[in-house]
Amino acid sequence: MIHHPRHAFIITTIALLCATTAFSQDTAKDVAARVNGAEITQSDVAFAAPLFGDPAPNISPEARTSAVVDALVDIKLLAEAARKAGIDKDPEYQRQLNFLSEQALRSTYLSQQLDKAVSDAAIRKIYDQQVAAIPPSEEIKLSHILLKSREDATAVIAALTAGESFKTLAASRSTDTVTGSKGGDLGFRPRQALPAEINTALDGLKPGDFAKTPVETAFGFHVVRLDEMRNTPPPSFETVAPQIRQSLETAEIRRIVTGLRSSAKVEKLVPDVALPAASDDGHNHDGQNAE
Repeated sequence: MIHHPRHAFIITTIALLCATTAFSQDTAKDVAARVNGAEITQSDVAFAAPLFGDPAPNISPEARTSAVVDALVDIKLLAEAARKAGIDKDPEYQRQLNFLSEQALRSTYLSQQLDKAVSDAAIRKIYDQQVAAIPPSEEIKLSHILLKSREDATAVIAALTAGESFKTLAASRSTDTVTGSKGGDLGFRPRQALPAEINTALDGLKPGDFAKTPVETAFGFHVVRLDEMRNTPPPSFETVAPQIRQSLETAEIRRIVTGLRSSAKVEKLVPDVALPAASDDGHNHDGQNAE
């Protein structure tokens, strides 16, 4: 029996071993290395490279290829040693190999089905129907001076009417010290996200105008000025296409699995097996989501 606990490294190694075994049977092959007569082909290297993760930013393509070949050579040597030790007949290894095989079949099947069901045209259609059709949202850039009382706010409005600088008054009078130091600048805000009281005060104002009456909110009394207005278009296709694709793929996978379950005889029994506690990231030690 294998006494070491299952680990993602073991699964990855088996995956690479299976991959090199399968790809080495290609008829058109350019041999990258031989290990005691067993060939490692260019296809093996190309398949295995992504499984080792992203390369270091300063590594050259040639150095990366050489490193992958070296890793595959090590895997071949270790696999050969494992066979000589009879590990390929071990039940634990067979369980891992069977599980990995079914995972690979699952992934390949879903990939093929998703390629058929989730096309670029389907993504574009969803975008045109649900995103591009959204009317541009109005955004407003405004400034404010926040006061404790209506009387203080009325006095500030009188000073503005007399020609005093909004920026100067914001710096000297506003109780909102964060925006006060910036001349009262609140930046751009979606119109619909503003408090109703401020929205009402802004009605009829042109950029540069300030409301002639104080605006009371839960924070106090505001003197507000409309600085700028703009319409923000919906996000571009390129921006949201990945999210649309993911949503369509998730829905398609759910449809496929639901259909398979409905036509299958599934007997779900509670196994009398003590399972290890899940790690903090919700995955077990093999990197598989247990949910």
